[in-house]
Amino acid sequence: MQNIEKNKDKALLRYTSKFDKVKLLPNELRVSKKEIKSAYSDVDSDVINELKILKKSIEKTEKKLMKSFSKFVNEFGNKR
Repeated sequence: MQNIEKNKDKALLRYTSKFDKVKLLPNELRVSKKEIKSAYSDVDSDVINELKILKKSIEKTEKKLMKSFSKFVNEFGNKR
């Protein structure tokens, strides 16, 4: 994540190539509102709702983990 934060699209393109085996150009990273709307219409609304619930659960878990990790790191005098 630090590499993506630092190198932005360049890092994202590199990881997409490495892990997804897809070569993209920088202008192919952006998804238009029209494409998003079209994708939503192709997916059942129950699936979309379940994905939204899953997203909230993942975010909640991540927040707890990061808080625990910060406490653990701070106990040993290390900085994040």
